[in-house]
Amino acid sequence: MKELMFSENIHFTECKKGSEALLVLKQINFSAILLNTRLTDYDGWELLKMIKIVEPKVPVIGISAETPNDHYFKKSKVKFDQYFGLPLDLSKFFNEIRILVDRN
Repeated sequence: MKELMFSENIHFTECKKGSEALLVLKQINFSAILLNTRLTDYDGWELLKMIKIVEPKVPVIGISAETPNDHYFKKSKVKFDQYFGLPLDLSKFFNEIRILVDRN
């Protein structure tokens, strides 16, 4: 993903863990957040709730192998601003990132 972001000239900060992301959120203002729901130290859905508390106006783009019909989607009261299942449609993915960043 890192190489793809660079190739599209999208500047980003990579966090390997949810705990690291929460610390970075307090230090840097982001135009958008890209969140994989599968993390090693956090449930991505729980992290999404925390992000929306800390930065409610920043759009969060979700990436996951789960579909909108899966349990987490139906159960979660907090929603992604945009969501992409795997495998990614790269053209649509990068277009949506640009739209959300420009809007913010």
